[in-house]
Amino acid sequence: MRRLVAAVAVSAVLASTASAEARLPGCNSKVCELRVAAKACKRSEPVACFTRASLLHRVPRSLLLRIARCESTMRWWVVSSAGAMGPMQFMPGTWRSTPYRSHSPFSFKWSPIAAAWLIRTDGVHHWNPSRHCWGR
Repeated sequence: MRRLVAAVAVSAVLASTASAEARLPGCNSKVCELRVAAKACKRSEPVACFTRASLLHRVPRSLLLRIARCESTMRWWVVSSAGAMGPMQFMPGTWRSTPYRSHSPFSFKWSPIAAAWLIRTDGVHHWNPSRHCWGR
């Protein structure tokens, strides 16, 4: 029951902040935004990859970016002393639990998408050790 209440609270916060995010220039719909972000992500523009993840899983881009800046300072090659990997600092077991496990956790394309999925389905507690840096 406590987990359900926490999930509802997280969903309410995510929904309210996701709608406040700015739209991409020249786009009037989420489909357009997703298409533009996907193309920019293919061109190796990291922030566009976070936008794409945000749109796919309805998690605020600003939250994903704050976590990545705190966890890895937006460097894809980082491996922590604990074994966390990539821009979102996934532990190997956590990465394997995502539907994106067949891709690399070091990828700016897949790491933010997996993080957005994880936040949407399970909350932000996976990044609690660095919450002092990214939390507000």
